[in-house]
Amino acid sequence: MLQKSSKQNGNVLFLILIAVVLFAALSYAVTQSTRTSSDGTGQEDAALTTSQIFQYATNIEQAVRRVQILNGCGNREISFENTIDLNYENTNSPDNNKCHIFDPAGGGLNFAKGPEGTGDANGYPLFIPARIAGIGENLGISRELSMYFPIRSESVCAEINRRLELPSDYAIDGIVSAGALDTWKYKGQNGAGNLIPDEAGNISGFTGKMSACIQTTSDASQYPASEDIPYFYYHVLIVDN
Repeated sequence: MLQKSSKQNGNVLFLILIAVVLFAALSYAVTQSTRTSSDGTGQEDAALTTSQIFQYATNIEQAVRRVQILNGCGNREISFENTIDLNYENTNSPDNNKCHIFDPAGGGLNFAKGPEGTGDANGYPLFIPARIAGIGENLGISRELSMYFPIRSESVCAEINRRLELPSDYAIDGIVSAGALDTWKYKGQNGAGNLIPDEAGNISGFTGKMSACIQTTSDASQYPASEDIPYFYYHVLIVDN
C-alpha cells in the first residue's frame, strides 16, 4: 500500500512539473508577442501597420494602372485631386474625371487616412515626384511619381524594410524642401523632390529600390524633418514620368 501511494505522489509531482513548464513557456510567448519597443509600438502593432501601408500602396498602384489601361490616361493626366487636400489640382486631367484616382469615374478610390502613426499632419499620404536613385533615367529632375507615408515609429520602419529584405541600417534623406511641400504635390508635373537616397547612411543598400523606409534627415528645412517625423516610406508609382 505504501509503495502504491509513493508512486501516485510521484505521478502528481511529475504532472505539476509539466504544468509549471508549460505555464512558463506560455508566459514567455505572451510576453514576446506583446513586447513593446522603445517608441511604444508593439511588434504585433508594427506588423499590422506595415500590412496596412502595403495594402494602401497596392490599392493606389492598381488604381493608377486602371486609369492608364482602361481609361487611356497619360502619366501627366493622372490626378490625385480630392476634397481634403486641395493642392493636387491637375489642369492636364480630362474634365470627365476619368483620370482622377479618387473619383468613381477614374480609379474609384477614396482619399483615406493611413494607419495610426503614419501620414502627414492630418494622417494622409503624399504624392510627389522624386528622383529615386538607381531607377529610371534620373536626368537631374524629379521624374519618379511616388506615394509617401511619413512614419513616426522606428518599429514600423524596421518591419517595412525587413519584409522588403532591405538592410537594417537606414539610408538618410528627406522628401522635398519643406517650403515647397504643397507646391510640388503632384499636379501633372516633373517636380523638385529630392534624389532619394543621397544624403547619408546606407545609400548603396537602398539604391534602386521601388519601395523602402528611409530615416529622415536632421535638416529641418526638409520635409518631414520640419515636422519632427523621423521616418518615411516611399513607393514608386510611375517611373520616368
